[in-house]
Amino acid sequence: MPVRDYNSIKLSTQRLTYIFSHITVKDTGYKTPCWLWTRRDGTISDTDQYYQFYFYNVGYVAHRLMYVWFVEPMQDDSLVIDHLCRCHPCINPAHLELVSVRENVLRGVGVPAKNAQKQVCQNGHDLTPDNIYFEPNGNGRKCRICRNVYATNKRRRKGQ
Repeated sequence: MPVRDYNSIKLSTQRLTYIFSHITVKDTGYKTPCWLWTRRDGTISDTDQYYQFYFYNVGYVAHRLMYVWFVEPMQDDSLVIDHLCRCHPCINPAHLELVSVRENVLRGVGVPAKNAQKQVCQNGHDLTPDNIYFEPNGNGRKCRICRNVYATNKRRRKGQ
């Protein structure tokens, strides 16, 4: 996706009217209700997709525009916007926060977030800083004790 200059898109009365005519306010279990982007036919997507506004045939992700217009300009392109409500169709500026990619992933519910929260390995060893081995290829962290046992057993099998 090409880099978009979200800070240069100005908020006009016409755009604001268009945006708020496509918002459905719904309680999704977060502290305050979500502003869900509604399609032209009045439906809300049940998938976790991000919606886009099109200005002069250029697409802009809706939640990024709402953040820039109502919270603050985006100064750092390496940062992403986290949906604190965990509802991707939501464009409520109060539910959006600018964070690093790492922080966004760790706040999530995916495999990387679950693995980062683990305190013990599958064999019950504590995952303390002195017992963690980080793979050089970037494939995560491993229990140093289990890794050493595995390597020793592998050498024995090969007769070394």
